[in-house]
Amino acid sequence: NGLVNMAITQWGWRHDETRNSLVFLLGKVVAGDHHAMTQAVVDCGGVEMLLRFARQDDSDAWCRQHAWWALSNICAGTQEQARAVVDHGGIDICLEAFDQEAVMTVQTEVAWTLVNLMAKDVEVFAAKQHDVVNTRRVV
Repeated sequence: NGLVNMAITQWGWRHDETRNSLVFLLGKVVAGDHHAMTQAVVDCGGVEMLLRFARQDDSDAWCRQHAWWALSNICAGTQEQARAVVDHGGIDICLEAFDQEAVMTVQTEVAWTLVNLMAKDVEVFAAKQHDVVNTRRVV
């Protein structure tokens, strides 16, 4: 938990020179079956940071792909970990990215994130998706 906290709070993740390294590190931390490590990333603000880097206008394709990879693994964790992604606007960001992303490798990771979210919280996802679809309809 100390290393994850230091990485997120001290490395200056808002700067381009450290962004890709930090996203890669967090992706590796949440890739295993160790829910405590994933929870440390969630508790330290990692979800918010990863969602920021997953947005198309904030990062290059490599960074977006790895941010979505990490987010998909967080969503594959516990119900509470998946809920943290939802609570930070993850569903809207996923749907936006899936609709606008041009890079196939990034789209694949976005799709995995959506699948893992649906597996954890089908009712919340369905309600949110319904709202998004209704706001996109042209009358």
